[in-house]
Amino acid sequence: MITYSDYTAIIDADGTKHTFEEGVQTDKARQRYEHIQKELDDGYLEEQIHDVATTGTHLDTELSEQHQALIDDLIDGVSDGAGRSLAGLAVVQLTIKSIAPDQNIRLHKGSQRSDHFGWKEGISFRTIDSTHIAPALREYDLLYVNKDGVMMTRSLAENYPYSQVYKASLRGPRDAWGTLVEAIERSDSSLAPEPALRYLLLALVNRGSYAQEISQDLLDAVENLRNKGTSPDQIFDVIQRHIRQSPHSDRVLKIALHALYQVLEDNDHLSGVSPTGGTLQPPEFTPLPDADIDGHNPAITVTHPSDASHIHTAWDVNTGRLDMAAKLDQLEGLLQAHPEIQRLGVIVENGPSVDPAIDDRLATIEDQHNVEICITTFDDLCKELLEELVSAGVDYSQWLIAYAETLIHRRRNRAPLNEPTREWVEILTDVIEDEF
Repeated sequence: MITYSDYTAIIDADGTKHTFEEGVQTDKARQRYEHIQKELDDGYLEEQIHDVATTGTHLDTELSEQHQALIDDLIDGVSDGAGRSLAGLAVVQLTIKSIAPDQNIRLHKGSQRSDHFGWKEGISFRTIDSTHIAPALREYDLLYVNKDGVMMTRSLAENYPYSQVYKASLRGPRDAWGTLVEAIERSDSSLAPEPALRYLLLALVNRGSYAQEISQDLLDAVENLRNKGTSPDQIFDVIQRHIRQSPHSDRVLKIALHALYQVLEDNDHLSGVSPTGGTLQPPEFTPLPDADIDGHNPAITVTHPSDASHIHTAWDVNTGRLDMAAKLDQLEGLLQAHPEIQRLGVIVENGPSVDPAIDDRLATIEDQHNVEICITTFDDLCKELLEELVSAGVDYSQWLIAYAETLIHRRRNRAPLNEPTREWVEILTDVIEDEF
């Protein structure tokens, strides 16, 4: 970055030079500013927050894994003492860019008065923040910031364009924030602002200020229950009741099964294979979120340790009424695409079929594909796996720990949930506290 008497220049690593002139705000910048204010007055940000905060199936995102990781680094760098201003500033910048893509989010000051500093193409971030962004973040308990906004932080108000070489001293995840700014403003950027904003808001819903509080409440409740003394049946009952009381219980059931497999892996009870597949890093569990394997969508896959593309075991979770004939068609398709599968399980709500025709077809598929097919209930499968852990002397309450830590995003390296989990966390805390 080079500063001159009336403009600032930022030079990219490839030598590309960007110049930002100081002076009275241009008419185009003023029009962009008025458009942004109108959209925010009409509730743009609140609608985005409400949308991502409503529990549903996992949030589809257009962001690359690289950009998701960048925003994760930004949020994970927030602590009680540092990082909140940078996270809040990122919300300001992505909101502005989502509403007005032509507005450069490096230029945080703009004025129509010649005696006030500003960039000709800049706008007042401070006004936008104090009027709209900070109130929304505080109202929805996403981030504890100054009521007048993060732009009241002196280090964010220096007369330099925002960049990786911004001259002021910043505390917190500065590298992640600076890299995000560069990713947004690159001329060849593939980062779409609105999906990035939605992912950032979801991260704050799940891991922001209030989320950290309720997450600690859940961990305290789990520890109190374990200290009180539990049985395998009680742990199972707590998780089962939580599933039944939660919205989108079919999704929560898959998360619970995933957490149990995490414990099996941690205690070497997967017979030499590791649960994986989908979007996570092998040899970890997938899919969470749900993955599409050649047009098929099992809830948990277990792959061979030597080749993560080869599935050893696949569990297909089903809730509600099931057309078993249609399900068998799907399973045959999966087996044709992955002939290496050795065990294929179908979890149903009401137990195995007693239809002789279905049983005969199951036997035929097993013979043709040299595979074991197991049809069971979630209750029976989990109790079987729990019994295996208990027989080996493993602390069965690890399941509840893994389940809780997955829901509060403490295990994102193994199970990154791309949906809001706050309501699930609060319900689990209540279920556990009912045990006292």
